Amino acid sequence: ILLDSILDDEVADRVLLSNTHFFGPPRMAVRHGKFYPSSIERLAHLRKLFHNDDIHICIGLRNPVSFLPAVFEQVGTEDFGQFLNGYAPQEFRWSDMLRSINEAVEGLTFTVWCNEDTPLIWEEIIREMAEVQPNFEVEGAYDLIADIMTPEGLQRMMHYLEGKND
Repeated sequence: ILLDSILDDEVADRVLLSNTHFFGPPRMAVRHGKFYPSSIERLAHLRKLFHNDDIHICIGLRNPVSFLPAVFEQVGTEDFGQFLNGYAPQEFRWSDMLRSINEAVEGLTFTVWCNEDTPLIWEEIIREMAEVQPNFEVEGAYDLIADIMTPEGLQRMMHYLEGKND
């Protein structure tokens, strides 16, 4: 029923669903010394919903050094120690979250990258999510990096990538 409502009588080999807060809202991002402990339950529900389908999770993981303060700011808690519930920041590991998910929910595949690298590898991420060939031209492949580079720097990079090393 869900896919029928999304596809609206169309046929698709692959459906991409995206949600910034799929694993939970910022207030649920850290609990009990772990990142997104509710992610297992959420993915188990997704697995149950799409029990006959391949589920491929694509996720960019942000460095905990910048992730924890950013989420703390969004939550609005007054004390960072209270926000971390007594756990030290260095106790939080993305690998623990991924391992827990992998052990608890069968039939998932993952593509994981460092979120800070996203502007540099955006084209590869899009190809991986869409499952297209490496030579498939991606419209907007340089949009993210264009947002952080000067026009001159972007032009120089494009010349370099095209083999015009002036």
